[in-house]
Amino acid sequence: MKSKGRMLGAIVVAGCLASLGGSGPVRSLETWASALLLPLDGTLARLRPAVDGEPVDVLREPAKRAWERWCVAVLGEARASAPGREALLVPVVARREARHELDLAVPPGAVRVGAVVTHRGALLGLVAGLSEEGALATVALLGHHAARPLAAEWDLGDPGKGVQFLLAPGGSDEGRWSLKVEARSSSALPPPDQLVRTRDVSALGDELPAGLLVGRMLGGSAEAPGGGHWYDAAETLRVQPLLDGAAQAVVTVEVEPGAELPLRRAETRLLGSCRPGPSARLAAGSSAGLASGDWVCQAGLFVGRVQTVTLLSAVVDCRPPDSPLLIVAPDGTAIAAGTARASWPPSWEPRPGDLVATGHVGAGGLVVGTVDELDDEGFTIARLPPDPRRTVTVVGP
Repeated sequence: MKSKGRMLGAIVVAGCLASLGGSGPVRSLETWASALLLPLDGTLARLRPAVDGEPVDVLREPAKRAWERWCVAVLGEARASAPGREALLVPVVARREARHELDLAVPPGAVRVGAVVTHRGALLGLVAGLSEEGALATVALLGHHAARPLAAEWDLGDPGKGVQFLLAPGGSDEGRWSLKVEARSSSALPPPDQLVRTRDVSALGDELPAGLLVGRMLGGSAEAPGGGHWYDAAETLRVQPLLDGAAQAVVTVEVEPGAELPLRRAETRLLGSCRPGPSARLAAGSSAGLASGDWVCQAGLFVGRVQTVTLLSAVVDCRPPDSPLLIVAPDGTAIAAGTARASWPPSWEPRPGDLVATGHVGAGGLVVGTVDELDDEGFTIARLPPDPRRTVTVVGP
């Protein structure tokens, strides 16, 4: 009998350790078991102390305005590749960094293969494939081995006198993707960090919009001692993409005019028996339409993202999103930056108390918290907790 008791104790301890370690099967089992708490959970939630909602009430509007301005910036001066197409903001729902691809949630049947994907006027890549129902678009980011050549140019300073060339996939060097410069129209060399844009080749049947930012030129001419210039002719000219496509959470994609992204919405509540922390549980699951990756918010407050889903319950990852993260100063100025200093713009740093906001195409601007402490690595976020006695909204995709 004692041996059975010890065995049971060992199983319980092992299960607890597996849960703390984030074991998927164990967490899933816990989520299934949590549905048993639902009959008593309402009572438990009412017994918990109320959360002061004033901080969220004060910050909700600044977060909403910052997100709206950010969406305008992401759209940029979107150029359609042909009449009858327009740019639409859509969320990134999956990243495959090793393959240099993104998956986007898109309006079913409204996107074509080859559609342009941009962010703030910079070209990220082209749609390389669509799901069977057309609701998921796979994007080959710039530098992807299967991407087609792009017509591009750099400006020599005189209007209409640019150097024209083709950009071919250049592969990855220690995780940095680039494009090769081929078939140049001139032997002239670009100055350091020369910007490269797409060029108009519609006369050749290519519908790629002209004027999209692609990246910066690597190599070329540079100052030599004595004021001269040198150029290593043995080094192939390359272009470094202006933006890291894998780091973006919201992008634009070409769609048919008037197309809208279908959204799922569900109202539920947090399980009152679960204390707030890095994760929480919802009193609804796949039977209510919830799916992994959905955003959870409460009256303008970011709660987290759905991580694990079962029929009647779900686990929410309550950590702040990596992107988009907007740091909003008291005067309303918003800067897109992560918590690490390496992601900050030059000569900028946040101040303690600044609003930290985020957003979703289906939920608008959301409050995450405020800047807490700064150190040599970056800053921490003082999170604002949700009220366990109020419902939350789950939005997908």
